[in-house]
Amino acid sequence: QDTLGLVHAFQGNFKAAKACYEKALAIHHQLHNQRGMGYVLTHLGYTLVQLQEWAEAGDVLEQALTIRQKDEKNGLLMDTLAGCALVALAYAKKEEALAYVHKILGWIERHGITGIEFPGQVYLVCWQVLQALGAGQRIAESQADAVLAAGYQCLKERAERVEDAQFRRTLMQNIPFHREI
Repeated sequence: QDTLGLVHAFQGNFKAAKACYEKALAIHHQLHNQRGMGYVLTHLGYTLVQLQEWAEAGDVLEQALTIRQKDEKNGLLMDTLAGCALVALAYAKKEEALAYVHKILGWIERHGITGIEFPGQVYLVCWQVLQALGAGQRIAESQADAVLAAGYQCLKERAERVEDAQFRRTLMQNIPFHREI
């Protein structure tokens, strides 16, 4: 159900994605699968952001954070923190959004992107927050540009490792945040 939710989300069908994630969440809850719940809650949080259901998105991402913060070396935590940054930005909590971005970028600087589920999405969110908060401020805009360039380089390197040209195009064009970068 979680993977089907991702397919729906990547196609822009967020209501169907939400329904799939809710089913997946119920399954993982029954199985007491905390790791699975961390994935689903994060995916659901991003979907709720797309649906502009900010309060619920914040609650869901907070639950995912609680699960994923148990392991500070967990790259998956960066995916969740990026979702939290979007919610904070939506509520005009600039300092909070920026704190999430700095935590993410610091983690990437120390550990690289290994373990992050969707590094392209994480980079894009960091860029969006920096752009929104740094509009008109040259230093912030150059930091945002550097983050976007790093995200593009990351995607380019990953794509170059894919031998099949058709699959490489699909990877770059059919995943919304890859296309945006």
